[in-house]
Amino acid sequence: FLGVCLSTIVKYDGEKGYAEVKKIYETAPEAIQRTRALVALGRSKDPKLQLATLNWATDGKSVRAQDVGYALASVARTGSDVAWEWLKDNLAHLNKTFPGAKAHVSLIGNLTPSFNTVAHAEKVKAFIEANNIGSRATTRALERMHTLAHQRAREMKALEAYLKGANASKL
Repeated sequence: FLGVCLSTIVKYDGEKGYAEVKKIYETAPEAIQRTRALVALGRSKDPKLQLATLNWATDGKSVRAQDVGYALASVARTGSDVAWEWLKDNLAHLNKTFPGAKAHVSLIGNLTPSFNTVAHAEKVKAFIEANNIGSRATTRALERMHTLAHQRAREMKALEAYLKGANASKL
């Protein structure tokens, strides 16, 4: 319940709510409370706050290394384009700050629900190959992107046919 409340505050109360939840993260006595707050910080609708979460969580000082993935995943699910652009610009920083952690896998894996076109999948694949960061998890993410792209295309055809038929019957 705490996570839902904190996410709602961040999502709908802008910078003020974001600051309140960040303070909760910084002062929470229990790890589970910090995790809930960390995930909530990634749920902002404001791209500036999404970027702030990505930069803050990966500064190497503010968030425990083992918890960074929660922030990355949360932003990726909420602001996939922001997270994607940030990853492209910050892969070297991630690898330097968290050597061996493969934090990029968390971002790529969590982009899949929003990246649901073949074009998205091809962009991600090219990035993975260019940066030599392929893994079983990134392969699964790419497969999921392709699956969603084909499902989306199939469903769009059916929806278009239905809407054409519905509109024709109303004329």
